Amino acid sequence: MALGNIMTLKRLDASLDNEGIDLVSISGLSEAFARLEQERFDVVMIDSLIEEVGYACRNICKLACVPIVLLFREREANWQKLNSLEVDGFVPVESGKYEFASRIKAISRRGIMVTSAQPGRYL
Repeated sequence: MALGNIMTLKRLDASLDNEGIDLVSISGLSEAFARLEQERFDVVMIDSLIEEVGYACRNICKLACVPIVLLFREREANWQKLNSLEVDGFVPVESGKYEFASRIKAISRRGIMVTSAQPGRYL
């Protein structure tokens, strides 16, 4: 699942489709939360530019045991803010399609739950 700007997500979807990764693009938080309650996803990608990125990350962790990847733009990255979000990985939007797909696959594979006492937290 990917949450963010529709134009960015369309470009990413084209890159990932050739690598065998199905991307479900979602533009709103309420739809994302509803889908997470009903379906299982291997990874959730969140655009760092969405308005309530911190709220989205915290609540997705509560709803589902799934790795969260933050999509960011290298020129606009505020690392202090990004690091405070406690996500499982960061991927620059500017990555080439093969690098992007490889990073997403690796983060998805490493999404092993640490303990049942910490729902939604991963190494």
